[in-house]
Amino acid sequence: NGILYNSEKKSLVKCPESSNVLMYDITTGTKSIAASAFINTKVQNVLIPSTVTEIGEYAFFACKGLKSVNIPSNVTELNRFVFCACSSLTTITIPEKVVSIGTRAFEDCSSLTSLSIPESVTEIKELAFCKKTVVETADAVIKEAGVELKYEVVTMIEIPRAALTADDIAKEAEF
Repeated sequence: NGILYNSEKKSLVKCPESSNVLMYDITTGTKSIAASAFINTKVQNVLIPSTVTEIGEYAFFACKGLKSVNIPSNVTELNRFVFCACSSLTTITIPEKVVSIGTRAFEDCSSLTSLSIPESVTEIKELAFCKKTVVETADAVIKEAGVELKYEVVTMIEIPRAALTADDIAKEAEF
């Protein structure tokens, strides 16, 4: 199938873009999925064993056919662009040990209808979910109105911990 692992078989290094693999069960004992490992492949379903603790940035970037993926319970961070542009991804459950969701991790996941974010998540980096949609919508409205407008896209996502400590945060906030 052309999928490459490192010499110790502990890291999945690459699934070639030319691969016709649609469903892949990552070898048990694998500890990590390298950065860009599945980038722009045809893969639709990936089974990740519980031994995986790290999924590299861009690991599944632009896997437009990716419909489902399980994130193992030992993963603590979803790196930047990890599932960006996975336009067929419909649901994903983030495990309880994840504390950080990286920049644009889920941007342009236009079919995503369900996402569970656990209380353990204390950091959601900028534009983790939506910049492309916001820009496309804003540009269409501006064009329709026939005006020229410069704008910036900012994101605020409230997480359970922030809601519980909002009074403390407000004392120091400058907005």
